[in-house]
Amino acid sequence: MEKCPRSGHGVFFRMMTEALIFCHQNCVSHRDVKPENMLVNDRDEVKLSDFGFARIHTKPYRCDAKDMSCELVGWTLPFAAPELFFAHFDRKPYDDFIADVWSLGVCLYTMLAGALPYSSGPDTPAETQRDLLLNTDADKVDCSQEALALLYSLLEKDPARRMDLRKVPSHPWLARRQGQVPDPVAEGPISRL
Repeated sequence: MEKCPRSGHGVFFRMMTEALIFCHQNCVSHRDVKPENMLVNDRDEVKLSDFGFARIHTKPYRCDAKDMSCELVGWTLPFAAPELFFAHFDRKPYDDFIADVWSLGVCLYTMLAGALPYSSGPDTPAETQRDLLLNTDADKVDCSQEALALLYSLLEKDPARRMDLRKVPSHPWLARRQGQVPDPVAEGPISRL
């Protein structure tokens, strides 16, 4: 996994965020947000794909109590929020929308660092993945203080304190990138995510 070029990660991340906001405002939680599910069209626009695990909810941005889940089905484990593991092991329901925000934060970490926030293989047991997840150290990412602040807001382990997705585009690190478009020659393909 390579880092996204420094000049492009904000622009691409903004488009990823806008795609997820579109889903959430239309009452859809994606439940598998990861770089592999972000496609770039011929106009260098990011499109969210693979809605195989998506759920339709009764209202946008937050699940009703009856919509909350305890299942670990659908999520790609390295991008799964901590509350999913607790739901799986302790049967505590979680909000799909808020878990999508964590996954978006893992995408940002991956773009900035060129690696996942913790190392685990496909055969790593879910219990071990949960323990690794709870010890994520974003300080190891070489980026600006603004980007690091956004990263910490998205990778907040307490879902009740995690950043509201609707506030992400106005974060100073992304707000400066409003209206910018990536230069495909200078930036290279998004497949580097």
